[in-house]
Amino acid sequence: MLISFKKKQDQKTFSSEKALIKAFGQEQARKITQRLSEIQAADNLEILRTLPQARAHELTGNRKGQISLMLSNHTD
Repeated sequence: MLISFKKKQDQKTFSSEKALIKAFGQEQARKITQRLSEIQAADNLEILRTLPQARAHELTGNRKGQISLMLSNHTD
């Protein structure tokens, strides 16, 4: 599945292991990398909805048909 970012800086951060570690720390970067891999490997949104750790939920309004996923359990 295609992953897109609204901001170029976010794309740079999430496309680089070094940048992820700098921004989130080693452990959270590992979890984020794992979740991004799961998203890329998914054929459709239904597969992502079945990942309990992703806490998927439907978006509404002009984003209807899209879902939101948690990348990690990072709560700082």
